[in-house]
Amino acid sequence: FPVTIVYSTDPNTPTVSFKVGYAGFGGDYFLGKISNVRFFQGALDNGLMQALALQIPNGVVTYYAFNGNLDDFSDSGNHLTNSGAVPSTDRFGQTNGSYFFNGVAYLQRSNPNSLPIASSSRTICSWFQTIANSNQYIISYGLNAAGTGTAVGVNGANIGMIGGGGVDWIRSHAGFQKEWAHLCTVYDGTNASIYLNGAFYGSTLLSWNTGAGTDLFIGRYRDWE
Repeated sequence: FPVTIVYSTDPNTPTVSFKVGYAGFGGDYFLGKISNVRFFQGALDNGLMQALALQIPNGVVTYYAFNGNLDDFSDSGNHLTNSGAVPSTDRFGQTNGSYFFNGVAYLQRSNPNSLPIASSSRTICSWFQTIANSNQYIISYGLNAAGTGTAVGVNGANIGMIGGGGVDWIRSHAGFQKEWAHLCTVYDGTNASIYLNGAFYGSTLLSWNTGAGTDLFIGRYRDWE
């Protein structure tokens, strides 16, 4: 965010041999799989350690792990400020692995960088667990006129990718209240598609021209400008 890792390009040469999976004496071989071993010259800080462990895929422009902080682990630097959300357990029971929103709390980034606007393609994914049936928004940004916003929302009967002014793609679901669910919404410049827990929930033709609004919100529907 952005991540810069400095290491030696000319490390010290081992005096005898270098082994992975074996200490070189007395047995104690590793049993299992090892992948992607790295050595760094110097001590990495907490942020760099988290970025390495997250293995952020190519193409991510903003990524919030919610693993004890509100940092954006992409290169965009869209770190969030907190308005009342409380750290909570995630779907694995991990402490400080998510945030609880009480219906008025939210997270905000003013003047976000690198978010997809106009008709550019985009994919927005999130794990969530709702305890209500009312209209709720996981993420929102953009402007007010029809088709100039971007939001992802859920309620007791529907999941949707919202463009504003009725230019939306909404699908019904079988119900997931109090259950963790994975939601991905995709816009490719022509079609909007929805995936719930990896299952394709359909697509439709939509014409969006998302504006560059002043704020990104998580946990609320933005005041469209």
